[in-house]
Amino acid sequence: MVYDITKEGTFESMEKWHNKLVETADANIVMMVCGNKSDLIDERAVTSEQGEEFAEEKEILFLETSALENHNVEDAFMEVVKAICEKY
Repeated sequence: MVYDITKEGTFESMEKWHNKLVETADANIVMMVCGNKSDLIDERAVTSEQGEEFAEEKEILFLETSALENHNVEDAFMEVVKAICEKY
């Protein structure tokens, strides 16, 4: 699941998307929440701590990424793959 760190509304939607996945996906799903656009520091509306707290509460993975700068994008995929491999 991805939200835009510069738009609080996208972060607020994470609860809805998480619930939808829990309701419809396999019980063994591996989830990660990514705060994207981490390169836009001056426009940040959602703190890293908020993202981390949400992920901890839901017991899912968390990373902040920047698709523009290719920061942590590959790491996000690798963390999910690693978690899948550990689970199975």
